[in-house]
Amino acid sequence: MAGETEDHPSTPDEPDTRQVSVRVDAALVERFIAARRICEAHGKELPIAEVVRLGMEAAIREVEATFGEAAEKRATSRGEARKSSPRN
Repeated sequence: MAGETEDHPSTPDEPDTRQVSVRVDAALVERFIAARRICEAHGKELPIAEVVRLGMEAAIREVEATFGEAAEKRATSRGEARKSSPRN
C-alpha cells in the first residue's frame, strides 16, 4: 500500500495524543466499513482509533522482534518523522 502518513501535533486539551492521517486503498476502507456494520448488527463497536492503535502496536512489536531494538518514544518534527519512515 503506497501512501503518505501525516503526524499532527498534539492539541492542548489532549497532550498525550497525536492525530495521524493515512491514505489507504479504497477497497480496504470499504471492507472496514462493512466490518463495522457487521459489528454494529451484533451490538459491538469497531472504532477506527482502536483498530489503528492495535495495528501500530503489532507493527512495532514485529519491528522490535525482527531487529532486536526497542522502538522508544522520541520527539521528532513532522519532517523528521517523514525522513525516518521505513519506506525512505
